[in-house]
Amino acid sequence: MIKFTKSFLFLSLIIAQPYQLDKYNKTDKRFDLSNKDCKTPSLTPEQIIDTKEIVTNWRSRNRDRPQEPVHILVAFHIIHASDGTGNISDAAVYDQFDWLNLAFESHNIFFTVDTIDRTENDDWFNNWYGSASWAGMNELAIDPYHYLNAYSANLWIDGIDANGWAYMGQAYGPSDYRQCINLAYQVVQWAHDTATHETGHHLGLSHTFENDCTYPNDGVDDTPQMHSDYNDNCDDNQDSCPNDEGNDPVHNYMNYTSQSCRDNFTQGQDDLMSSVISSNHYGYYENEFRFPSIQFNSINVNQDSDGDGVINPGETASISISITNAWGLEADGVLLTLSSEDERLIIMDSIVQFEEPLIPGETSSGPVGDYFQVYAEDGDLGFIDCNLNVNTANEEYPYNIDIPFEIRLSLDQYGFPINSIAIKSSPVLTDIDNNLIGDIFFGAENGKLYGYMVAGIEIPGFPYSAQGDIRTSPAVKDIDLDGTNEIIFGTTDGKLIILDASGTQEIIYTVNGNIYGSPAVVDLDVDGDFEIVFTNQDGNSGKVYAIHHDGSDVEGFPVNIDERMMVGAAAG
Repeated sequence: MIKFTKSFLFLSLIIAQPYQLDKYNKTDKRFDLSNKDCKTPSLTPEQIIDTKEIVTNWRSRNRDRPQEPVHILVAFHIIHASDGTGNISDAAVYDQFDWLNLAFESHNIFFTVDTIDRTENDDWFNNWYGSASWAGMNELAIDPYHYLNAYSANLWIDGIDANGWAYMGQAYGPSDYRQCINLAYQVVQWAHDTATHETGHHLGLSHTFENDCTYPNDGVDDTPQMHSDYNDNCDDNQDSCPNDEGNDPVHNYMNYTSQSCRDNFTQGQDDLMSSVISSNHYGYYENEFRFPSIQFNSINVNQDSDGDGVINPGETASISISITNAWGLEADGVLLTLSSEDERLIIMDSIVQFEEPLIPGETSSGPVGDYFQVYAEDGDLGFIDCNLNVNTANEEYPYNIDIPFEIRLSLDQYGFPINSIAIKSSPVLTDIDNNLIGDIFFGAENGKLYGYMVAGIEIPGFPYSAQGDIRTSPAVKDIDLDGTNEIIFGTTDGKLIILDASGTQEIIYTVNGNIYGSPAVVDLDVDGDFEIVFTNQDGNSGKVYAIHHDGSDVEGFPVNIDERMMVGAAAG
């Protein structure tokens, strides 16, 4: 049985639309543990030219054929010291090759860790380089024709001082025990690209800075020439070979830029790897896929108590979780099981049973209408630890993975929160268009009045742009009794602005100084329509204003208070 535990996944159940997740359910953070170099022996220029000929011939034979998937079985050999140094975990190895699959998946090359063994040998551990490693390789290697043999040892030691090294794939025959990659034990982990780089060598790729600015460089036409003196700079504009076309390929896996910078192989490198696999690793084509590769794709809140797609305390909800079989074997009899030990989440239906096989490349959440059913207890807001177990019914190669994740118990409503706005006024909740659905208005530091309806959708006509910042909470009232509401607010440049429900300006009343307090709407003269009362701050003084709905002053106003008026007026 293959048993995986995927690293921690954060899910926030706050919207009903599918939430896209990292395909391997882990952070994409890359770790720069060391700037140590690769010690892979280089090909001679003549060997690189020979490789170009191999690629040319391969292209002529495969130009019109779909790319055949390559399944590389991995035999990982952990070499450690007698005191336990370097005895890394199985999980670290699985994580490393999960990460490796991210880099090679788009090139139709896939890796499965088939076996992990451990060898205690102080001499091998501290001398694992070049011919000094051959005895160990010869003893430990498993079927190099079908397997990528990978070794971890102490490569950071003086005399080696490398993150990794390999032998170029075209340097030896397909069954030679030296067909391998070698890694410093410290870099075997998720999010480290040394294994990606060394596997590139194993599949025939040279460094992008090979031969500096002279032909044949790395033998790949679409990796511009690059000088080794500049191979650690992540600068898209860098051109270390100005007499040759193109800027340096700083984002390529086959140079020495930082982990966070390297993220691609080119199509030319893809062709070269495919041609070297055909010439020197043909046994990889004979490897059948034994397992599917299930990835967490998205989560959807289909039904909850208030229908907004957000799980709030006290609500029941139907949840679907879609998974993808990214590559590998067809997944038969997929069974999803949702669990949690947190008392805030009661899982009423924890099982989704697939009725159809999940073929490679397909995404599904199971049969239509088959959902997980949950109830969120009233309790502390925050995150609820959950687990999704994925199990298949393949008896010969059982597949079972656990994907831990979190559900967010939230008071948020669908479409909210709204981010990246510096809000300086209290929002007003109203039904601006009398359609029995609530609306929200608020002012911002950027001089705009925003209006949103249900689901966080902007109300047509908003935001309205004013000149000054808006610190006042808007008032909403049908001040002229025409059957439609107006929105009234002040700005820091002394303007009281009246808008209709569509955001069209009706009146601007200008005063000296600033308007910070929210306006009040009241029928001061008891004539059936409404007046607007507001204050201003002008230096060290301030006034109380009252105007009719048409913008004319109410008799007796403004009144000079001779104090800075920083709050709104109360009227009744």
